[in-house]
Amino acid sequence: MRLKIKELQAKYPHVDMTQLFDSQRAEDARRTLHKKAFASYKAFEFLKGGVTRTASSGSTKSEAKRRLEENDPYNFP
Repeated sequence: MRLKIKELQAKYPHVDMTQLFDSQRAEDARRTLHKKAFASYKAFEFLKGGVTRTASSGSTKSEAKRRLEENDPYNFP
């Protein structure tokens, strides 16, 4: 059964199968996924309510750090 689950995980990487294994590692993975999902839900609810997140005006970034963030291909809005 464990080999079959490993095959399914390789075939469907977007499906979470950690609930099939009863271990601390599986519980940590489940908890992490839950936190990410809840954060996305909160952000969506705030956007629906018209609340937008603004950058704090107190933080000043150096020129090099700002350039790095602007040119980072993995820095999605």
